[in-house]
Amino acid sequence: MNEAGRCLFNPMRNLILSALLLASAFQTANAQLMIQWSINGQPAVASLEVPERLNQGDVCIMNFANLPYAGINTYQAQAGVSFTFNSTERSSAKILRMEVFNTLDPVSVYTNDFNFYSSGWIWNDPWQIGAGIGNAVGRPSVKPWQDNQGVVRLTMMEGSLSTVSMSLAVRTADSLYEFTAVPEPSSLSLLALGGVVVALCRRKRA
Repeated sequence: MNEAGRCLFNPMRNLILSALLLASAFQTANAQLMIQWSINGQPAVASLEVPERLNQGDVCIMNFANLPYAGINTYQAQAGVSFTFNSTERSSAKILRMEVFNTLDPVSVYTNDFNFYSSGWIWNDPWQIGAGIGNAVGRPSVKPWQDNQGVVRLTMMEGSLSTVSMSLAVRTADSLYEFTAVPEPSSLSLLALGGVVVALCRRKRA
C-alpha cells in the first residue's frame, strides 16, 4: 500500500474503532431497566410502576436491576431509596417498615419503621420517607447496590397508605444511576382526565 493509501486507511480505521466503542458504551449504558413487584407473594402492577395502595398486613417486595445512567458520581458510593405517600385519613396510626437488601444477600443492609402518626409527620402532605445508605448496618465492608441491582421490602404494620411515587438511586465509585416510578393511573383517574379533555375540547369549539 502506498503512502497515500496509508494516510486514507488510518483515519478510516480510527473512525470505525471509535464508532464500535461508542456503540458498546451506548449498549452498556442503556441496559434494560427491570422493576418487579410482588404483594403478599403474588406478582403485582405493571413493570416500572408502583403499587397504588398499601393496606395493613401487606408485604411488598420490589426487585430492580439496571437503573438508567444519570451522570458522573462526585459523592461517596451509596444506595438511595425514597417513597412518597398520601392519605385522606389522618386520624389513626400508620406504621410502615422499610428494609433494603443486596440482591444476593439475605441480610438487610437497612431497616427502619416509619410511624406517620408521630409528631412531625401528621402535618406533612404528602408524606415522604427515604434513606441514603453508605454501608450495611453492622457490616461496614458491605456496600449496597453497587452492582446496580437490589431489593426493597415494605411491610404495612398498621393502617394503609396511597403511593404517590418511588425513587431509586445508585452511586458507585464513579457513576450515578437513578429512576422514579409512579402508580398506574386508576380507572377513576382516567375518567377524570377524560372529563378534563372533553371540557377543553368543548371550550375550544365554542
